[in-house]
Amino acid sequence: MAIFNDDGVVAAVAVFVVFLATAVLHYLLPSPGPVKGYVVNEKTLKPLVYRLNGFRVLVVCVAAWALLPASLQTALARAPITAMLSGCAQGLVCSALWYYRGKSSRKGLACMRAPTLDTASKFSGPSASEQAAFEARPFGEAFFFGFEHNPRLVLPGGFAFDVKMWLYVAGAVLLELNLLSILANTPTPPTGLYIYIGLFSIFIAEYLFAEAVHIYTYDLFAERIGFKLVWGCLCFYPFAYIVGSWGAASSPNNLTTTQMVAVVAVYFVGWATTRGANMQKYVCKTSPEQKTFLGFIPMETVPGSNGRLLCSGFWGVARHVNYLGETLQAVALALPATLGGCSVGLLALAWTYPLYYALLFVARAQDDAQLCRRKYGDEVWQHYVKRVPYSIVPYLY
Repeated sequence: MAIFNDDGVVAAVAVFVVFLATAVLHYLLPSPGPVKGYVVNEKTLKPLVYRLNGFRVLVVCVAAWALLPASLQTALARAPITAMLSGCAQGLVCSALWYYRGKSSRKGLACMRAPTLDTASKFSGPSASEQAAFEARPFGEAFFFGFEHNPRLVLPGGFAFDVKMWLYVAGAVLLELNLLSILANTPTPPTGLYIYIGLFSIFIAEYLFAEAVHIYTYDLFAERIGFKLVWGCLCFYPFAYIVGSWGAASSPNNLTTTQMVAVVAVYFVGWATTRGANMQKYVCKTSPEQKTFLGFIPMETVPGSNGRLLCSGFWGVARHVNYLGETLQAVALALPATLGGCSVGLLALAWTYPLYYALLFVARAQDDAQLCRRKYGDEVWQHYVKRVPYSIVPYLY
């Protein structure tokens, strides 16, 4: 496996080129129109405006990859360790730069979450003592979690380059190119690999196509720009998420028609769950006057939550039913390696992906519970928990 030879150099440079290309394309490519988000500016309390062109960036990058000679199309797959190390190094450098920016310019407020449309009227910022404690955090904590929620760089033409949105796009595009490189580098791909890459590509494309929905989700108002998010998007996301592809690519058996249908079915059950839940919440936040979702699901909310805490439809099943859907999608992506009969080691790696999601979402659900309890108050929150008793999995958790 190449690390420091010519293949390794090409792979390392390719990762840098992808990150640079996504940044340039995010700046240059038009979007369907400026979209006002859920998060507001911490100073002006006006909604942040987004250029949502992630899907177009993905299409251009994939088209450019398709025009490359085979030797370059497979570069990431021929030297995966070097490519990963390149992403890791760039993630570390960017994390350090954003730590320095936040620390030296005292950017970022000591709020558990960024102010949003429904909290802006009551937002007063942290107290002086809270802000002082925030800025005096130990290096490890400050470096890992960061300072700013939604930093932006003002570029020529007045374009506000949203760093967080670029990170998501850059990670997603590199993940897709990694998958395509693995497929191109596999001489005789098993059917399981086609299913795996097809479903994962749908996941990536749909995620970027529906950016307008995602600007109303947890990541945008709760995550800060620190090592966790920067390194996570530039290294962990595009390289750790593909672990299931290794088992799918090396499986000795092709999947039967029944197995392929089963894998696709599990994936789309998960997709329908998470997409349906996120769309219902999106409608609730953007069109609060709407009484039903999809024409038949009542839009009921918990009394005292100002019409924000949904407790019907998808959100009447579990308080974080969208996490269940994403975990089911991850399970589906572990199945091609499982059913194809890959080695035990690669099988174990394939299942680290859904396991990671399960651990991530349990922790995130607990964090979100603290945020919501503080936002809505104990009485409203307890009423909500009584109305919707399960956190992620109905009747289990």
